Amino acid sequence: MRFDLSSEQQALRDATRGLLERCASSHRAAMVDGDNSFDAECWRRASDELGLPGVAVPEEHDGAGGSVVDAAVVLEEAGRTLSVLPLWTSIGAGRILGSLAAPDLGAELLAQVAAGTAIPGWIGLHSARTVEAAASASDGHVVNGRTTHVVGGDWMTQVLVIAKTADGLGLFLVPTDTAGVTVTAERAVDLTRQLVSMSFADAPATLLSPGPIETASLVRVRAEIATLLAAEQVGTAQGALDMAVAYAKTRQQFGRAIGSFQSLKHLLADAYVDVETARDTTRYAAWTLSVDREDPALMALVTRAGVTPRAQRVCATALQVFGGIGYTWEHDAHLYYRRALSAAHLLTEVNHDLDGIADTIGLADELP
Repeated sequence: MRFDLSSEQQALRDATRGLLERCASSHRAAMVDGDNSFDAECWRRASDELGLPGVAVPEEHDGAGGSVVDAAVVLEEAGRTLSVLPLWTSIGAGRILGSLAAPDLGAELLAQVAAGTAIPGWIGLHSARTVEAAASASDGHVVNGRTTHVVGGDWMTQVLVIAKTADGLGLFLVPTDTAGVTVTAERAVDLTRQLVSMSFADAPATLLSPGPIETASLVRVRAEIATLLAAEQVGTAQGALDMAVAYAKTRQQFGRAIGSFQSLKHLLADAYVDVETARDTTRYAAWTLSVDREDPALMALVTRAGVTPRAQRVCATALQVFGGIGYTWEHDAHLYYRRALSAAHLLTEVNHDLDGIADTIGLADELP
């Protein structure tokens, strides 16, 4: 079986790469210097010209109607260019709304997400981070609880909350500027992606799900968002590898390009194998999710467990190739490594993924 991108997906990749490369450098520098916003003009072009936030939103909600593979193509380029645009968050919000919200309750917000005019954050995708919701005296709902490591920034004016209710899990929409909501910036390893902590104290919320969220729907959207994060991780590794190879071809030592030395050749060859293995794993997972093949939960676990250490290893190799210059504040090499480290701790930890795989293949905590 040969898996390759279609001509339409290749065109999407090239257009996304062209736009993000033009936007990337100055925006990264601004965020590293403490500016947590992003270029509104670049986001407008990404939304209006390419439709990137709505790449996987159905056409009936003004999206492009693309598959998980199409979204993975976009996010791989976001990782490769170390983009500061909140594409993973926005595309993930679209998948959550499309999968878990009632059509009559979430349609308007989903169309806004597709258009790029709304970029809601989201929390509670995994059970360890859920908050609790309850009906209030005014016939609405309130949420209570606290969560950390939420991808957010100045652009996040509302958040989708998967919260525990008396009947099960529900999907709620909470404005971030409403009473009872506290958003606190965290000191993140990744200087190009802001993380925040959020606390809710009887914060008013709007219920978007028609009833308790179905387990199968939640498992699937978790798998989709985990796979899309893996696609971004692949792109991060590819970007770091590209820089390292280019440097190895031009950096002279002892009268020769350092890339001619066997030790660096093998180091970069190993990194190339890691990137290609991670890419194939991610594309297969995205394809299975697009055509309803395989167990989505298992595919997400295998993908993240396979991609995460490879992305970290490749970015560490790039730092080693660059040597001291890669650690300087002005160089991008350390930013790629930071992105790889941070992404490893979003959603679930690798050990959790490995435990899930072990459970699936029948390795319980205590074997007979």
